[in-house]
Amino acid sequence: MASHCSDPSQMPRHQLPQYLFAFDPGGMATFRTLAMLSINKDARSRVLDELAAADAISAPQLSFLRACYLESLRLWPTTPAILRETTQPVAWSEGQLDKGTHVTIFAPFLHRDDETLPNAHSFDPSGWIDVVVRPDAGLVPFSYGPVPCPAAHFVPMIASLAMRRLLSRLDLRLTEPNRLSSGRLPGTLDNFTLSFVTSDQLTP
Repeated sequence: MASHCSDPSQMPRHQLPQYLFAFDPGGMATFRTLAMLSINKDARSRVLDELAAADAISAPQLSFLRACYLESLRLWPTTPAILRETTQPVAWSEGQLDKGTHVTIFAPFLHRDDETLPNAHSFDPSGWIDVVVRPDAGLVPFSYGPVPCPAAHFVPMIASLAMRRLLSRLDLRLTEPNRLSSGRLPGTLDNFTLSFVTSDQLTP
């Protein structure tokens, strides 16, 4: 990596920790994606079809599996607070923010806005094909604007390839499917308490 940075100001020793940092929330989203696929028959079937078609490709795009991953980030964003500072006065319906005002954007409020999103509290990956943010709808799992996440494409790629290896070999099922089987998905999901078994381990 250092050999590809010709400008000393690029500071590769600083870039590498930034990329490695993303793998912690990336793993959280991976477990949540596997949980949703284990209880969503239609999505799981479509993912398996996509994996079967990609068998002969060393680095496939896996567009739908990536979409499932991004949908888990919409439902449970690993970066819930986005910090910004106004660069000019901003007028609102009931007042104005001065230039230089610090603003916290609470992503879950936007990602679960049931006044504007028809499937705000359910698993619907269809809107994430070939995109990683949807700012027009307020969906910004990798932030947006002047300082987006530099791993916005890298982490979904790595996560989808990792899940490809798992799902091609194992039929994973959530041990407590009732946690997610209701019509309205919970506002939080503790990835550390998710556990799986393979289908042949399920009690008949």
